[in-house]
Amino acid sequence: MMKFLFAFALVAVVSAETFLKPTQPTQEMLEIQEIIAAIQSPSTHPVTAAALEAHLLDLLGISNPNPEPIAVGPAIVDTFEPISVGPAIVDFDHVEPVDVAPVVTAPASTSPLVQIILNINQASSAAATPVAVSPVVPSPAFPDVVQVVDHAPIDQVQVVESAPEPVQVVESAPEPVQVVDIMPVVPVVMPETLN
Repeated sequence: MMKFLFAFALVAVVSAETFLKPTQPTQEMLEIQEIIAAIQSPSTHPVTAAALEAHLLDLLGISNPNPEPIAVGPAIVDTFEPISVGPAIVDFDHVEPVDVAPVVTAPASTSPLVQIILNINQASSAAATPVAVSPVVPSPAFPDVVQVVDHAPIDQVQVVESAPEPVQVVESAPEPVQVVDIMPVVPVVMPETLN
């Protein structure tokens, strides 16, 4: 078993070695490393370090090094607008008509987009009848008729008051605890052949 695991681990290491090839650093990566080392060097003048940092940000494509802070607090709303819970009432004086383009249907003589081919049994397929494919009938492009209502209908709410059922408390004596003596478990001595 150990030989198998050793051989499996050896094959895994050899196969992983072919996929993990070290990459050669490009000229741009080497230049970025040199700029970072020059910025972090204590002998670099602060004005030169700031110029190198601007050049590094330019190389990395960062246009704004000082972005605006993101507000994480609650949003402050100056004006209060109530939320309408009822149905939407549309004012049709300001509604603009929408031009509806006609539905273009493909001619029925073209080949279908999906073709199903079944080869189940050659003897029974000869007796089978072909399935007729009918063209798709497009549905109308306009919605159902909209009913305009001046006011939303209000349903009457009926409140039925009924007395709640009283709670009945039943007092009963707790059951006494029964103490049962448990016999100690005697260890079993196994014959030497079974050990």
